[in-house]
Order: sequence, then C-alpha cells, then structure tokens
Amino acid sequence: LEVPGDLSSQYTTGLLLALPLLPGWHELRMLPPRVSVPYTLLTAKVMEAFGAEIRQDGEGVWQIGGGAGYRARDLEVEGDWSAAAVWFALKSLGHEICVTGLDPDSAQGDRVCTRLLAELDREDPTVDVTDCPDLAPVLFAVAAAKHGALFTGTGRLAAKESDRVRCMASELAKFGVKSAITDDTELSTSTLRFNAAG
Repeated sequence: LEVPGDLSSQYTTGLLLALPLLPGWHELRMLPPRVSVPYTLLTAKVMEAFGAEIRQDGEGVWQIGGGAGYRARDLEVEGDWSAAAVWFALKSLGHEICVTGLDPDSAQGDRVCTRLLAELDREDPTVDVTDCPDLAPVLFAVAAAKHGALFTGTGRLAAKESDRVRCMASELAKFGVKSAITDDTELSTSTLRFNAAG
C-alpha cells in the first residue's frame, strides 16, 4: 500500500492501526515528501505496546503482520505534550506555571514545544512547523505577543479541521496583529509572518 505523505499523517496512521486486524503481511509506504512523521512513529510505538507485529523497514516504510490483532494490557498513558504546550506558552509569557507529568524522552513529536517557544524569544525568529502542526496555533499566538515570527511548513494547515493559518490570522487581527501569508505552490508550502502588535 502506498499513501501520499505530504498532506496528513492521519491516512498513514489509520492504515497502520487497521492492518494488524487483516490477514497476511502488509507493506505500507508513506511516499515523500513526508509530514508529521513523529505522529506516525508514535502510532507504531503504541501499536507494538499492544502486541501488533510491526517493524520499520526504511524511512516511511513499515511491515505489518496481520491476523494477530491487539492484546489488552495495563499501560500508563504519559502526559500530552500537545496539550501542555498551552501551559508552556503562558509560562513563556511570564506567568508562574509548573508543568509536570511529561516524559522529556517521549516519542511525541510535540515535545519540541519548549524549544520552539524559546526560539520566539529571539528577534526575527523563523520556526518550521512541518512536523508539529498541532503546535502551530499556540506558537502563532505567542509570536504575536512577543516579537513576531516567520513560520514555514504551514501549507497543509489549511486541510485541518479549519484553515489554521487563516483562522489564526483573522482572530489575531482582532487584537491588532498584522500578518502576511504567502504561498509557494511549487514547493507546496506556505509561509506565515506575524509581526508583533504595535
């Protein structure tokens, strides 16, 4: 099976989750260019924890054993870095907040939130959200409250539950935040520049 890798990892993760329930072995290829790769790797790790036969066979290629399905087990669910990003954002804006219960070595790709929020402390930062689209809205808001920022890898955010780039630009404009959205159709990426509100 081949799945385009440039729109959303959700197609790949959906197939990964379903294939252990079907008979036989399957090969799943996530075609380049690939986005949101950490979310796919996290899915495979959780599948293994519940007894699925899955192995990575090169970048973006998985071999999945069918017929075995999953086995129930007790598992402690670790803290959610995506949800914690909101609290880290408030902390980066000067609020006294302590966030606990997160694994610093987690397979969750969104653990980069603390590093990306720190980048927004610099003048004229450039932040790539290709592999962490769920962090984009909170990063946009913090950038608007600080020095502004140039965001890359935002092209596919239009295909989420809303057009995250344009919705955030519209909402932040209500607070006087100016933004410019540019598209590069050849690379299928877009850039969002937020300038801090005057």
